[in-house]
Amino acid sequence: MAADAAKGTGEAMKRVDALEEQAADELQIELNKFVPKATAAGNRLVEKFNKDRSLADFGRAGSHPMAANDFLAKAKSEMEDRASFYDKPQGERSMGATVEMFNTLIGGSITEEQGWKFLLCLKLVRSEQGDFRADNFVDGAAYFGLAGETAGKEAA
Repeated sequence: MAADAAKGTGEAMKRVDALEEQAADELQIELNKFVPKATAAGNRLVEKFNKDRSLADFGRAGSHPMAANDFLAKAKSEMEDRASFYDKPQGERSMGATVEMFNTLIGGSITEEQGWKFLLCLKLVRSEQGDFRADNFVDGAAYFGLAGETAGKEAA
């Protein structure tokens, strides 16, 4: 009987070894599928990091030049970020209240559209002073877009 038990234990151990080997093979197959996906995901993260870093550095003299669509994309991103802090889900829309306060303060009568254009002038002046700062052009693109949006609403 002891011999039968030992024989059974030996067979059980062989089955355990076979299952372990099968599990190791299956794990290796899954790892072979996963590694390229993880590598691709890692590469995408590195690209995003490099892009974010270049956007963080943009505007400093000597930094990598931005294409026109980069300025517009950054302006859009900035407007979306500001929406979460200051205004409404549709984005930066504080100019109406700003010109109302300004008009009350100085007894003036500028419009919301003129308020956006005023800020655009500020960015144009700043773009002519000192070293290149892409921020002036990013904000200028956003202000001009907001002025156009306002003008369209006023014309409707």
